[in-house]
Amino acid sequence: MKLRSTIIATAAVSTSLALLSCGGGPNFSYQNVRVTITPEIKSIPVNATQIFNTSTVNAPNVPLWSINGNYTSGLVTSGSFNSSTENPSSATFTAPTAPPIYTDAQVSAGAVQGSVRLSAGVSVNPNSSPDLIVTSESFVIIGPISVGISPPMSSVQLTGTQQFAGYVVGSVDTGLNWQVDGVGGGSLSGIVTPTGLYTAPSAIPVPGKIVTVSAVSLADPTKSASSVVTLTPP
Repeated sequence: MKLRSTIIATAAVSTSLALLSCGGGPNFSYQNVRVTITPEIKSIPVNATQIFNTSTVNAPNVPLWSINGNYTSGLVTSGSFNSSTENPSSATFTAPTAPPIYTDAQVSAGAVQGSVRLSAGVSVNPNSSPDLIVTSESFVIIGPISVGISPPMSSVQLTGTQQFAGYVVGSVDTGLNWQVDGVGGGSLSGIVTPTGLYTAPSAIPVPGKIVTVSAVSLADPTKSASSVVTLTPP
């Protein structure tokens, strides 16, 4: 009986050591893990599909796919993707029906207007909560061009300033031409810089004057967005 117990104990220790050597220990983690997504693209048209694949070095190639950081099917406006349990390293992305326009909160969280960020994360510790090595790539959704501006309205004291933010979706060319009352760079109603910083004039040009600051798409000058500025005494 004693000999049999010794053999069983020895076998248990050997099994434990084998589990540890192959990643079965609670503190095991893969080292020097690298994840790559292919192909690397810059843009994709609305409604189009694209198959992405991952290759992983020093860990199982079983990624968690995400859109804009959500490890789910992704935001509806960002498109969706599907991966199978048989081949999780491959995912088919379906572009949305229109270029995505995100809320201020989503932009603050890292979303880029008109673009999608696709990520793949591989766990380096298979025995605990996911500790992921993540790689990402971003691409523009090509479709109908539209322009946005914020804030949509404001009050600015004479000689004061107001910073505007603008965006273009639907094109890889996201450049903007800033205008004041339809004049590039500014007019008697104030000036605006290429970055959207508006400076009010020193005097109200016309009593009750309402100023319009506009962002015009360089890709399609027929597309623009405007903000209304009320000038007030200092």
